[in-house]
Amino acid sequence: MSAAEPASTPQNLKTSSKFNNCKLYYFDAYGRAETIRMMLHRAGIQFQDIRISDMKEVQKLKDDDKLQYGQMPMVELKDGT
Repeated sequence: MSAAEPASTPQNLKTSSKFNNCKLYYFDAYGRAETIRMMLHRAGIQFQDIRISDMKEVQKLKDDDKLQYGQMPMVELKDGT
């Protein structure tokens, strides 16, 4: 393999409608989601930073089967995946 440019460069991600306007769910704190936030900002991808402060909200996400393995952070794409 050559030292060519990676397939998913920030410019490619910016123009990808799949990633724009995704939702990032995590507690209202630094932690595992902070790296994801930084990567999205660096790539120029617009996203909703949904910060959870109430455990009832976490339980609702679990009840709605939105949290795979019942854990956060969770990224939801525009198409619901």
